[in-house]
Amino acid sequence: MTFDADNILEDYLDDYGDTTETIGIDDLKDIKDFGSLDKADLLIIEFLIGFIIFFLALAVVRIIAMWKVFKKAGRGGWEAIVPFYNAWVLYEISGLKGWIIFFAFIPYIGTLATLVFTIIAYINLSRAFNKNDAYSIGLLFLPTIFFSILGFGKDEYTNTDKAIKVFN
Repeated sequence: MTFDADNILEDYLDDYGDTTETIGIDDLKDIKDFGSLDKADLLIIEFLIGFIIFFLALAVVRIIAMWKVFKKAGRGGWEAIVPFYNAWVLYEISGLKGWIIFFAFIPYIGTLATLVFTIIAYINLSRAFNKNDAYSIGLLFLPTIFFSILGFGKDEYTNTDKAIKVFN
């Protein structure tokens, strides 16, 4: 079998035509675009983008509020930005040991342990800012709002003498 470039080119042009000609707008109307989005798809995409922007804004507000709370507790505000380390610091300013965060990495029981220790930390944090124990429920379910109240309010961080002690 021999390789004949001219025959291959002629066969291609017979099958597909001359590809050097321009395509007009009428030709484009005939092309079925399988990647087109209808209005429902666009609405879902717009909703998801709005959802993401809302929760990013919420995260930024929470980080700023935690920054202020950490500053009131005598810690560096930058510590609110660092993942996992911010939980370590939150546990410490709540009167708990910071290393408790490592319970989060234990399979199966880690989530439950972290929830329990976070509830204890929020109770202790509420007490350290001279709030009642019911305030910790707000910290648990609406943390952005209640950390903002602690951070931007006039409440002072006192101490953790009234804290629930764990592993002491």
